[in-house]
Amino acid sequence: WGTEPVSFLLDNRDIVGLGVDTLSIDRGVSSDFSSHTLLMEANKYGIENMANLGDAPTKGGVIVVGAPKLEDGTGSTVRVITLVMNSCPTMVVSKTVILLALALFSVMFF
Repeated sequence: WGTEPVSFLLDNRDIVGLGVDTLSIDRGVSSDFSSHTLLMEANKYGIENMANLGDAPTKGGVIVVGAPKLEDGTGSTVRVITLVMNSCPTMVVSKTVILLALALFSVMFF
């Protein structure tokens, strides 16, 4: 990736984190991990090696990231699910459904 696109997202979008389908948020030859540093300094998280990103909607979805509590660590595996809002006429994802999904997801993962 590099710092230019990460800086753009931090400055121009209201992101809480960044997910990529590549091995790293930084370019493979990075030795200073500047993209990681930018994200961490902005108090944002980064998720690498994600799959099926092309299936996620560009709008109208809620991404749920289940991660274990870390102590003295720099990273961990996570499970990511996307709740798609209004993806079919008979299903509308409400705030209650989202909260229930988060609670169940937490119980299953932890």
